[in-house]
Amino acid sequence: MLIKYSSEGIQLWKMFLRGILADYDFKIKIDKSNNIIVGWNPGNSYNDFQAFHIIKLDENGNTNWEKIHDTPNGIDDLQDVCLDDSGNVYVSATVEVEGVNKLVCMRLNSINGSIEWSAYFNSQSQFGETAKQILIDSNKYIIVLGDSFDSSWIVHPILTKLTLQGQVLWSKVLPFSGQSSSLIISDEFVLDKQGNVIIKLFFGMTASSNRSLVKYSTMGDFMWSTSINVNGRSINQTHLLIDSMNQPYIIGGNFSPQDLVYIIKYNSSGISQWLHTDTMTSYSNFTTGSIDAQGKILLLTSAFSNISHTTDYYLTKYSQTSLGYGEGENSVPHFFALHNSYPNPFNPTTTIMYDIPKSSRVRLTVFDILGQEVAKLVDEEKESGAYQAKFDASKLSSGIYFYCLTAGSFSSTKKLLLLK
Repeated sequence: MLIKYSSEGIQLWKMFLRGILADYDFKIKIDKSNNIIVGWNPGNSYNDFQAFHIIKLDENGNTNWEKIHDTPNGIDDLQDVCLDDSGNVYVSATVEVEGVNKLVCMRLNSINGSIEWSAYFNSQSQFGETAKQILIDSNKYIIVLGDSFDSSWIVHPILTKLTLQGQVLWSKVLPFSGQSSSLIISDEFVLDKQGNVIIKLFFGMTASSNRSLVKYSTMGDFMWSTSINVNGRSINQTHLLIDSMNQPYIIGGNFSPQDLVYIIKYNSSGISQWLHTDTMTSYSNFTTGSIDAQGKILLLTSAFSNISHTTDYYLTKYSQTSLGYGEGENSVPHFFALHNSYPNPFNPTTTIMYDIPKSSRVRLTVFDILGQEVAKLVDEEKESGAYQAKFDASKLSSGIYFYCLTAGSFSSTKKLLLLK
């Protein structure tokens, strides 16, 4: 069901969208003329993606057009929708082609919904691809995020850039690995004003899986990465935002050992600026959030009552200045962090980045798989700041290595893979 309310909360109209028994993955966009575009996957059950629907309504709820994409005996899984300035509709979806799931981007005409072009991405994977998110950057290029699977069923994120006419400028399987999990899955991304891409990745399928932010240039080249954690602990549910100064934020929640909401701010170089925590109602779920032009942050959480069997939603607005934080950018990290090295796998050098929020005795060492120290990169007092160290393994043999950062009571270890 789709319902429109006035700014005073008065219901203006409602309509039931076409479905069978269930509808999933609703995407709603509004163009410059206040027309409403809705995309969804109707099906008999969750993960029953036999077709997807796109409908365009005027501001009064009248249907302009509706399109159904249905591959015979195949999967059609809508993932995301975005609009250009002319109201044309761009879709990222997973569709089945000759028995293999493929990531596709297509453009629908704003007037009648006809498909003007479709673009497939040659990741050279014979084991399938999945679509995730689609956005249009400030330079009017389309950015599409997805995942591909190799012969070992290891997941590799795909980042693709296209023109509005459907020409693929480049498509890259992102070189980001070295985690203990083979599941390196793309989650979502934001774009800065220059068109650079900041992606949230997670490693594994559990609530405690590690998460990272990775930034790529307009050409798809690696710029930086940073881990998403609080004192070495991963945050269960997260959402990525970016403000008008190109500064990313992670908002999210952890529900064990207690119900907490987290807001982490980074500067445009990926250095953590501050961390804010807030207590949620018991048995709450973090839902989503946004940030406005003034840098004020909105968080939406929900809580289910076992007594009334109803769900209450809570909307909280935060001002950074009222929280005691400035809204500008500085270079002092808020907490200790050891980031993922790049490149990884590597040969023969890689760069390791780490954050020190206060003056500390810092040790950064590398060990082999037997626990023997093979390199001491840092062993000295460090002032607060963001640092990097280069590890040269030209005299070492191929294999798995571990790098460990110790600073005060903080300690963190990550894995390296040397391939010669």
